[in-house]
Amino acid sequence: MLVNPSTDPMTKQFLFLGVAAGMAALSGCHKNADGPEGISAVREMIAQNRTAAEQQFSVNASTGGQLFGAHGTVVTILPNAFRNHNGGNVNGTVTVKLVEAYDVSDMVWLNMRTVAVNGPNRIALQSGGEVALRAEANGQQVTVAAGAALVHFPAQQFDPLMRAFLAEEDEEGDLLWEDVGELDQDTGLAMLDSIGGGGGWMPGNFYTEPWPANTFGNSDWPDFAFMNCDHPLPPGGDSTDVTILLPQGMNDWSTSVWVVLPSINCMVYMEQYTNNGVKAGMPVRIGLQGTVVALRIENGQYYSSFTPITITDGIQQVITLQPTTQAQYQQDLQNL
Repeated sequence: MLVNPSTDPMTKQFLFLGVAAGMAALSGCHKNADGPEGISAVREMIAQNRTAAEQQFSVNASTGGQLFGAHGTVVTILPNAFRNHNGGNVNGTVTVKLVEAYDVSDMVWLNMRTVAVNGPNRIALQSGGEVALRAEANGQQVTVAAGAALVHFPAQQFDPLMRAFLAEEDEEGDLLWEDVGELDQDTGLAMLDSIGGGGGWMPGNFYTEPWPANTFGNSDWPDFAFMNCDHPLPPGGDSTDVTILLPQGMNDWSTSVWVVLPSINCMVYMEQYTNNGVKAGMPVRIGLQGTVVALRIENGQYYSSFTPITITDGIQQVITLQPTTQAQYQQDLQNL
């Protein structure tokens, strides 16, 4: 299902740590080498998708409370949790903006891939969900004190391999994740009295991670905090790079290409353009099945491809793009 903005009084909180230096080193060599200057029409659409997907919630900074995302995320905020850039307490109303991506359709629609840095390399992640969070007071971005807010990711059942990953988007809006440690496993959440009803208990499985403070005194905080609940694939099995061969005249950065692997809830964004196609530039597990999704917007006309793929050693998958509409493209994503 594609993320839609929620009008309910719900929210979620998130943790952010930047990995900008690592991302610049890994991605700067190919992003605009063969493509047009500036952002492409597809990237503009993705930016609009993220804005439309924002759920907005109001929180009393003095009392805190709990916020509930439309797709199951819960955020617990303690009283006086929010801080300004100088480290001082924030008073009054705080607006929290939340974006959730829990399945491959949302990951493509919002271009929130599940790929992490691992030293000089990249690895695919099996995802339990991704979120983005921003807090504002009086029109200014604020953060939280360390340990004063918790993000709870819902789970059908616990996976002992799940870990917390954090990311910062680069200039083109792409994410690369960095492993930051263990997640707590909670079977149910205590409901705070400030929510009403005198507290209580919410049954369910949740992974929990704190939303940490940014560095106080830094006026250049990233726009959003990005956090996910993911893990690398277990050891075993061979992997290979994947090359998607694009039609003549469509082999540039204006064509965005993703490989989605629903069996592991994973999305790999293709970004290393060659003379006749685009590569993942990282190993993908051989034997996995999925779909190559491609989108190009040229002079207002949409072109897309939804091509089945089975990852084989050294695969070079040929695809074609057909005229479509944004509405049909969105529907095709929902059907992944």
